[in-house]
Amino acid sequence: MASASGLPKDSAKRRREFAWLRRTRVPATFFGMVLGLCGLGNGWRAAARLGLAPTWVGEALSLLGVAVWAA
Repeated sequence: MASASGLPKDSAKRRREFAWLRRTRVPATFFGMVLGLCGLGNGWRAAARLGLAPTWVGEALSLLGVAVWAA
């Protein structure tokens, strides 16, 4: 049996089930933001181990990267 769109009911149901995929696309640049923040945080943490920078900055940048990833 066909739906109002002229497609078989199974096809229409399948399209509805996967419709949320079209709405949740994430641009590739968002991954770059996370990787950049975490990489910068790791750089600060490495500098803090050598005594060249404060520790809290690296930790804050790493936590910011995690927060961006979670959002």
